[in-house]
Amino acid sequence: MITTLLRIGWMQHKRDRMAQLLSLVLPLVFFSIFAVIFGGLGAPRAPRPHVAVVDEAHNAASARLIAALRAEKSLEVSTQGADGRPFDARSVRAMVADGTLSVAIVIPAGFEAAVLDPGRRRIAATVLADISDPMGPPMVSGLLQAAISRGLPDLLLRRDLTALEASAGIFTEAERQLLAGLSGRVEATAGSAKVLTGEPVKVVVEDVIGGRKKNPSIAYYAASTGVLFLLFTMSGSAGNLLDEESFGVLERLLSSKLTMSRLLIGRWIYNSLYGMVQVTLMFVWGSLLFKLDLWTPGHLLGFALMTLATATAASAFGLVLATACRTRGQLNGVSSIVVLTMSALGGSMFPRFLMPGWMQNVGLLTFNAWALDGYRKVFWYDTPPLALWPQLSVLLALGLGCLLLARRLARRWEIS
Repeated sequence: MITTLLRIGWMQHKRDRMAQLLSLVLPLVFFSIFAVIFGGLGAPRAPRPHVAVVDEAHNAASARLIAALRAEKSLEVSTQGADGRPFDARSVRAMVADGTLSVAIVIPAGFEAAVLDPGRRRIAATVLADISDPMGPPMVSGLLQAAISRGLPDLLLRRDLTALEASAGIFTEAERQLLAGLSGRVEATAGSAKVLTGEPVKVVVEDVIGGRKKNPSIAYYAASTGVLFLLFTMSGSAGNLLDEESFGVLERLLSSKLTMSRLLIGRWIYNSLYGMVQVTLMFVWGSLLFKLDLWTPGHLLGFALMTLATATAASAFGLVLATACRTRGQLNGVSSIVVLTMSALGGSMFPRFLMPGWMQNVGLLTFNAWALDGYRKVFWYDTPPLALWPQLSVLLALGLGCLLLARRLARRWEIS
């Protein structure tokens, strides 16, 4: 009897291909995505941070530091813009502020004096950071310290000898000659010297954006969560078409003067409005409980445009899933696989800027990526509404394409 029950269970499971996909394939997809993100495939995958370097010192010491930074394989270093002109502090600060760069380094005019300062009171370099990238600025700051240790060991030795002389007394002439020879030998090893432990100089990390905002990361969490559940809601609402088909309601509707095009447009508009309410509730909740900065005119207008585009695109995508499936059970399985995979790749579960470069490009094939980039522009970078045109255009184009595809797939109901 037990053998018979096992055979029956296997036959039922074998026939339910969607259950097989949910239980066997979907876990492997998620495992692969997160294994790649966290380094499970064994090759350097994280994109190299692009660092703009401003040289205000213009001396041999700053040139040696820049050379040491260029030699660092984990960084992509540039000292001039696309127009060929050297960066200045004002331009790179603006680039970090608008999201063009996540980090920049400013080498001040008194750089060499700061390196030679025994008390380490002077600022040797300033790292201009966008802390929405939690890994880039600390990484660049640490590599900057390492580059100073590797590229300027003779200056660090001179500084330490000055401190030693101040505490131990004046060196004799023989000691000075010995130390001078040692300093020359150390200078010859610049670029290949071992990195000193600790922080050899004073480096300041300046938060260009987040310091003036209230709880800025809440906007990302609201958007990522809102878009994830919006996709589930839209696919579920569009599934009413399948329920109406199974109950015979759809056939009666189409036998009246109502056309399939009008039916789909009506469902699309209703689901879009409902999706806008859902996302708005998420952001208002974040504003009331978690101090999300929603109620400024720029944020409100940008939020309204992004929510309209995101909800209409998600609603059309839900109609595609519903018209492509044959039953409500099939829709539930397909939507779970598709929505969760899109959300993992698109940034709803893990920030895209922490993913490998090729995976970030793959994520651009999802609704999530474009929606989250738009909301991030609005709430983090204070981007004006007109500058949201790339995200709005893509979302509206995806929505229109999905709506046309859903109309094409719905022809089976007219033919039958």
